Amino acid sequence: LTNDSIPNALRTVIAAPVYQIFTALGIYAVYGWVKNKKLFYLLIGISIIIFLINFSAFLKNLFVYYPIKYSRDWQYGNKEAVEYIKENEDKYDLITFTRHYGEPHMFTLFYLKYDPAQFQNIPNLDRFETYDWVRVLKFDKFYFPDLGDKGTQYQDIINANPGKKILFIGKPGDFPVYIPRLLTVKFLNDEVAFEIVEKQ
Repeated sequence: LTNDSIPNALRTVIAAPVYQIFTALGIYAVYGWVKNKKLFYLLIGISIIIFLINFSAFLKNLFVYYPIKYSRDWQYGNKEAVEYIKENEDKYDLITFTRHYGEPHMFTLFYLKYDPAQFQNIPNLDRFETYDWVRVLKFDKFYFPDLGDKGTQYQDIINANPGKKILFIGKPGDFPVYIPRLLTVKFLNDEVAFEIVEKQ
């Protein structure tokens, strides 16, 4: 096994057959112990009803609550942010997109339908490796800093790019409050995912 992403629920999946075998053995044992078969079938019926109630609660959690509560963890909002980029890309010399939530370059490439061959051969493609993970810092007119690190904050980027028209996509708190938001993208639970601003 790996040591990445510890703890991880997927690590317990390997034990699932053991629990299934014990459950089957338990049902078989109860069947042998209960002399009254009507009582046994009543217990099975009650168990099925309890299972169906639990399963319906599981489905409701999976399809109703989970997508809303955990939309952040499934990178919700990147598509909406990139759609804004797509509509306005030609207006800017530099587009800065926070990597706070993950790897925004992947969503940028995917939703802009960027040609992979073109991406791999861009002269200003800038990658770096951290913790056995290769990140993309720049390509074309796109820049993917953390926006919270020293030297890559809003004002730092403006100072480093005088005369350039810059679009910023960041998380709440990345930009001064007095700057107008061009677009606010929210997670499904109504928390703010991205704020889009331009250089003032």
